Amino acid sequence: MKRIRWVTALASVVVTSACASSHGGSAKDVSGAVSSTPAPRTSSAVHAISLPHYQPNLPPGSGREVFAVACLSCHSTRYITMQPPLNQAKWEESVRKMAKTYGAPIAEEQVVPIAQYLVAARQADPSAWETLAVTPPKTSVDAAVLRSQADAKHGETLYAQHCASCHGGDGKSNTVAAQPQLPRPTDLTSGRFTAEAIAAAVVRGVRGTAMPAFPTLGPTDVRDLTYYTQQFSPRGDDGGSPAASAEDGKKLYAANCASCHGPTGAGDGFAAPPLARMPANFHARQPSADRAVDVISNGVAGTAMPGWKVKLTEPQRAAVAAYIRGFYEAGESK
Repeated sequence: MKRIRWVTALASVVVTSACASSHGGSAKDVSGAVSSTPAPRTSSAVHAISLPHYQPNLPPGSGREVFAVACLSCHSTRYITMQPPLNQAKWEESVRKMAKTYGAPIAEEQVVPIAQYLVAARQADPSAWETLAVTPPKTSVDAAVLRSQADAKHGETLYAQHCASCHGGDGKSNTVAAQPQLPRPTDLTSGRFTAEAIAAAVVRGVRGTAMPAFPTLGPTDVRDLTYYTQQFSPRGDDGGSPAASAEDGKKLYAANCASCHGPTGAGDGFAAPPLARMPANFHARQPSADRAVDVISNGVAGTAMPGWKVKLTEPQRAAVAAYIRGFYEAGESK
């Protein structure tokens, strides 16, 4: 409620200021009296403000990841906390309704764990369900330096100092620090990433995740760290599923994925802006064939990416996986 009042008040200030600066007419002094001198007309200006972003911060409990994948793609954590304290049977009824009436990608075996989690987690303080996402600094990445000769040994040292605690020494993100995080830190061995994508994540952080910004690292530090991080990517192209139909993948992608990931896979769909974590830009990252199928099938816990295994057949998921992998641009990312 406090956040709503703050945003309303801020919007009111912006609108009032804009009207006062763009309209002439009589002016009032502090007493409310109308002055005979018309207010000076000034050129109107557009003022941009950045509103805060909130991300899921789900209370621990059994069924947490199932709930995160199946429900957060449509429902915000704040919406869930506003629901009445339903019992187990009522929550199961509600979850089944979401699947049957609204087409939510929820399998029958997921219904009970989701309901159990909601019963237990609803007893937590509502404020524990969301946390303020860090706004990334507007720091640029020096493309010229990024493409100059890197020092792999220096990059290894920086990775051990700043990254290994979450992403692991082997890049697979199987660390103690990674376990409670939703979404999980990126498995750096699960696909290929452009240098620009890695450098941007290092310098600015990743909104909607626990990945912080490192704006104090110098341009050559970023270059060396980026080069070393890219060494975790699989070598070559695994080709994907030979049975996947490109035409089927294109149609399925347009129908089910483009609203978030964008028509060209750049992560700029019309539904993307409000999301805590932006959808993947497939020009900048290419998941391995196995990783692409896994994400499409099971979703990504803690993000708006749902699992599609109850809506799309195995061949359809393979076709979409092959199609999105074709967006990758090994050179400069968009």
